[in-house]
Amino acid sequence: MAVKLFKNYAYDCLVVTSETMSSDDINNSKAINYIPNWDSFINTETMCGYTDTINSAYISGLTSEVTGYTIYRQNSGDSYLHKVASVGVDQFFVVDYTIANNASYTWSVVPLTATEQGSILQSEEYTTDWYRWSVSPLVKVSDNFYTADTTWTFSLNLSPDDVKHNIDKTLIENYTKYPKFTVGNSNYVSGGLSTLLGNVSCSTFEYDDSADKWNAWKDFVASGQDCLLKDTKGNAWRVQIDGNQYSELIKNTTTPLTIRFTFTEVGSMDGISVYGTSE
Repeated sequence: MAVKLFKNYAYDCLVVTSETMSSDDINNSKAINYIPNWDSFINTETMCGYTDTINSAYISGLTSEVTGYTIYRQNSGDSYLHKVASVGVDQFFVVDYTIANNASYTWSVVPLTATEQGSILQSEEYTTDWYRWSVSPLVKVSDNFYTADTTWTFSLNLSPDDVKHNIDKTLIENYTKYPKFTVGNSNYVSGGLSTLLGNVSCSTFEYDDSADKWNAWKDFVASGQDCLLKDTKGNAWRVQIDGNQYSELIKNTTTPLTIRFTFTEVGSMDGISVYGTSE
């Protein structure tokens, strides 16, 4: 059985890949009675063999052992899914760091076998609401996919600097009544944050701060890694930390450290997925 989509053409299989099909792939698929399998094309994302419903045999009724999962996120109001990560069957914990504050999301998990794709399992809609800034160093996994198993969170004595919008716009005086402007391609933000370095432990309810933590933060800043910076407003920027200093509160017996760092946006987060696999 087939399904008709347009121009009275009948289709009995849908294949979605993340790469452009080669001319050989296209020619082979035109053969009469051609039936593709999961390995027919490079980087197959979805394969649905139509039976008598849109719920094809490759989506329900798995006949072989699950080998992994693909996780997707859908932003409230969007009509499409963002791929978060693909993980092995032994991975039961995935953190989606790409989400921003004051937004609503649903997540979908798709089980995979060597040749099939299982039914989508979808979560309820969740709305984010936090009072903290976070900095996650980015480690590249593949194009557009990064891990961030280490994240710095700051929630005490937050004091953000003004965020500056940096553009390349030059006023040119001439012999006309009004001046002209030339506009370049620069379009990025920069700013800074002052905050206590430590946080209150959820288990002991004590403030956690040490020289070792400052040294670890200092080493990260010096590493030159791009990072994902998120604020309380709902912004998520890809930045470099380009300035760093601290001061001590001597009057307190724990001598808490107040750090101040500055940042500069160095790239877009559009189409980027940042995830972690550690609790």
